[in-house]
Amino acid sequence: MTKTNVKIYYCPEDYFISQLPKGSISLSGLLDEIDYESRQHTHKITQSGETMDTTPKPIREIKNMSISSAEFFRLSDSGLNGFKSILSSMKISNIFAQNPPESILKIFKESKKYNLKIERYEYKAFDINHLEQFKKHFDDKILGQKNVKDALSRGLYKTAKGYNNKKPLTVLFYGPTGVGKTETAKFIAEIIGQELFRKQFSMYQNNSFSDYLFGASHTSSSFAKDLLDRQSNVILLDEFDKANNLFYSAFYQLFDEGIYSDRNYEVHLENGLIICTSNFLSVAHIKEVLGEPIYNRFDLVVEFSELSKEISEKIIQNRYATTINILDSSDRKIIDEFGELERLMEYAQHLKNVRAIDKFIDEYIFQTILNHLE
Repeated sequence: MTKTNVKIYYCPEDYFISQLPKGSISLSGLLDEIDYESRQHTHKITQSGETMDTTPKPIREIKNMSISSAEFFRLSDSGLNGFKSILSSMKISNIFAQNPPESILKIFKESKKYNLKIERYEYKAFDINHLEQFKKHFDDKILGQKNVKDALSRGLYKTAKGYNNKKPLTVLFYGPTGVGKTETAKFIAEIIGQELFRKQFSMYQNNSFSDYLFGASHTSSSFAKDLLDRQSNVILLDEFDKANNLFYSAFYQLFDEGIYSDRNYEVHLENGLIICTSNFLSVAHIKEVLGEPIYNRFDLVVEFSELSKEISEKIIQNRYATTINILDSSDRKIIDEFGELERLMEYAQHLKNVRAIDKFIDEYIFQTILNHLE
């Protein structure tokens, strides 16, 4: 018996596409063809009044078939049965599958009809060169947080040298809002040259969060599936403190071993960086709300400080310059004549986060323009 070669990729979409042989037919394309042929055949029988031809058709041979993560996600229960029918009724030489759910993986594992190979995509790891870039440019990107740079550098050094034994580095940022926590995560992803994987936990305040974390149907959105489809190994769980603490147990194995699983998927997060942000103002409050079990699983707990008056002044200057540089010539002329940067600086001691500064400057500049339009 000739076996079908099955290659499963746990990887981002662009990498999966790059691995496919030319001329591969997708599962969606094949299902569309089968559906079209079936409708055409039924139409001909109806038109001619003939009885249905029950003569066995020759087995269709397919050299290369691909199944993407998105196609698995769209497969209903009936579609899943259609997929099984294809496997049993056609002669397929090679199947290439991206991030299949466990129910599909089980089919390939348990049957002797398949030669199964699995490849896990190796995400770009944080290395010593990245660490040098981090230390060199951090103070220009994130103002007023030198202690953060020092603390993170220690953890990132261990990751860069491989001392974590491929376990992800897990970090909790805490401190006031708008002082650089999210921007720091973006900065690290930028250094590595990858798109930041970001989930906003404040968006999950209902019962659907349980299904998202632990998995429901394979056609439902889930954290595990999103992780499998990610483009980056820098993971940002923004506003981690906004989730119900009943759900933190879902992250124990991920933080301990770099493995996350639900009822449909299993993710391996080797050499990753997991950053969780929060607005806690003290370690005592963190432990009280999150609980000791999840708190003790963080490799680093890093405090972000409130912006000083001097740092707020620098940010005001930078944001003011950035905003007026996007203006057209007529609006720029008004600001050059009537804008008063020195007056804005007087408010520095009252503006303690970047978002407040951005809003303040934006309102000032455009109100000044409107006040002096001819």
